[in-house]
Amino acid sequence: MCIRDSYYDAQDPDGLLTFIDALYYSTVTITTTGYGDIVPATQWSRFVTTVVVTPPRVIFLILLVGTTLEVLANQSRFLFRLRNWQKEMKDHIIICGYGIKGEAALEYLKNHEDGQPAVAVDSSNDSLERANGDGISGILGSAYDTEILKAAEIHEAKTVIVALPTDEASILTVLRARELNPKVNIVAPCSEQENVELLQSSGADPVIVSSHSAARIPGLAAEILRTGEQYLLCPHCDATVNDKPVREKVLAPGDRVRLGASPAFTFYLPCPLSTTALLRLEPPTLLQGKASEVLLLDQFVIIGRKGLAHIKTPLGPMELVLVLAGGRLTAKCKEMISVDGAPEPARECAIELGRRVCVAGLSFTVTEG
Repeated sequence: MCIRDSYYDAQDPDGLLTFIDALYYSTVTITTTGYGDIVPATQWSRFVTTVVVTPPRVIFLILLVGTTLEVLANQSRFLFRLRNWQKEMKDHIIICGYGIKGEAALEYLKNHEDGQPAVAVDSSNDSLERANGDGISGILGSAYDTEILKAAEIHEAKTVIVALPTDEASILTVLRARELNPKVNIVAPCSEQENVELLQSSGADPVIVSSHSAARIPGLAAEILRTGEQYLLCPHCDATVNDKPVREKVLAPGDRVRLGASPAFTFYLPCPLSTTALLRLEPPTLLQGKASEVLLLDQFVIIGRKGLAHIKTPLGPMELVLVLAGGRLTAKCKEMISVDGAPEPARECAIELGRRVCVAGLSFTVTEG
């Protein structure tokens, strides 16, 4: 009661202060110098205000000023680093999309364009963390956003590599990049042959048709690109690998892929000496002719009874090797090979499309898929 009597309200000098009045007085006293509506009237109350209220007020001011200075300092340092970085970005390369294709592009640049500065643009924080780990700067955002491309200093760029997962996003990015820098060289991959002309008219210089180096899966909404010794899954629908949603993924042996609602297959590398891969389709995902497996041919395929064979058969030779080199397919075997019933069989012969090959009880025809 003594402390309540030591303070008074200028609007109601004769009334006693309530809890709300005390809360209000504490708040305005700590955060400001007060408004003079509630004031200490005695020596004791002024002592309490000085000892109890002033230290929190000082701490509050220190925190407020310190936080403000820290924010301003961080912003100034960021702008300073950004200006220095932008000064260095001249005749640089912008990689739009830092997925598997973007990483492969950077690897190529490191091997062939030593010292060429590069910056990655991607909408994924994880992708940009990988880019930073690979030694290049990253900008978070859509590659076809004008402000994002300006932040990447596109007007000073030498080349723009568009490595986005869809042709639609690639076309938008090419259009925006060409609008902002009419002289920049733009390299863009194209998943569908029918979109090549559209990409070229949008402003892309070389258009790389990835399906030419891809293994298309008839009846399945996906393609598999081989980059070096790796196979990259590029789905055109909702896809999961080992029950986890993916947009793009380098396949590992044993990966189970599901495309859309039902199609599914398992990825294998049967022979460690060859990167020829095998897709084992699960029912009811059967291709035309009820084929249950798809081969992604690298340089050679092994047909035989051994465990390392890509195509296993209980009959026929112990090992028949089909070799693809220079666009020509050759069959090699320790046993005699006969083509179209040739009277003089050989242990090595070229195979043309439509010819029937026979060896040790096994016969097959090579056709264009």
